[in-house]
Amino acid sequence: MKPEALIALAHGLIAQPDADEPHWRQAAAAAHRAVHLLVAAHLGLDPATFAGTSRAVAEALATIDPTHAPAFIRAARRHFTTGWLARERAEARLAEPFTARDARLCLAYADLVFAARAAAN
Repeated sequence: MKPEALIALAHGLIAQPDADEPHWRQAAAAAHRAVHLLVAAHLGLDPATFAGTSRAVAEALATIDPTHAPAFIRAARRHFTTGWLARERAEARLAEPFTARDARLCLAYADLVFAARAAAN
């Protein structure tokens, strides 16, 4: 699935009139996955391999000099780990509450990355 489709999916999940915790969890996961795929593609990392895992992408982002990076990579560098942690909470900690606010925050960070990319194109 393309990053843009995942962002649209996340927005759709949150916007559903009957959205509840499972929707919010899926929206946070989709939002982070969209950023993950976008950044991995920019960095030439294959998300289908160990070299393209969220951890590998986070480590690669940490090594980038932000003064020479595109704005969307700077935004991803700033918010990637927060989105990753939200995704982990959403997918793995099912006994803990996950609110609409949690999902919207994760989606807002992803939207920031996508907006910065769109502004550059």
